[in-house]
Amino acid sequence: MLDRLGSVSLAAKTLGINVQTCFHWAYKAGAVTRKPRANPVAKQSATQQQKDEFFAVLARAGSVSVAARELGLARSQCVSWARHAGLGSIHPGVGKRAEFLRLREAGVGRMEAAAAAGASRKSGYLWENERDVAKGRAVGSRAPGVPYKQEVITALAEPSAPVTAPDAPPELWGLV
Repeated sequence: MLDRLGSVSLAAKTLGINVQTCFHWAYKAGAVTRKPRANPVAKQSATQQQKDEFFAVLARAGSVSVAARELGLARSQCVSWARHAGLGSIHPGVGKRAEFLRLREAGVGRMEAAAAAGASRKSGYLWENERDVAKGRAVGSRAPGVPYKQEVITALAEPSAPVTAPDAPPELWGLV
């Protein structure tokens, strides 16, 4: 079948046999030889100049991924260089978060602080809640249960009229 069709895959499909099994038999019989696959991206060794450029961009951008993309280098290679140099990548959101929290501590409103830091309103809300949880404050579902409507009595509030049963004597009015 292989001689007639000229393709292991086509012969396997025609016979209804697993393609990998047919390739295994063909290799074992010597009917097909294995050819090394051509690597379209030949591994190039980086020059010292590329490495120096990477560290310069990393210092400016603060992100290994951004620096690798900007220079057209493999990210894995850049991560390796940064690790060997004892450097890590700084997530772009870290600076925004720090700026947002600094502005909030200075008394700026949440929406204004988020806009000034270049973040979304939702990110600001989440960052603030994370900070509060880290400080041990109860937030959201971890907050103690507080009724939605709560009666508030102040010193200026007028006393409510006593509720009484129609047959109760006046001395029991406060107890009913």
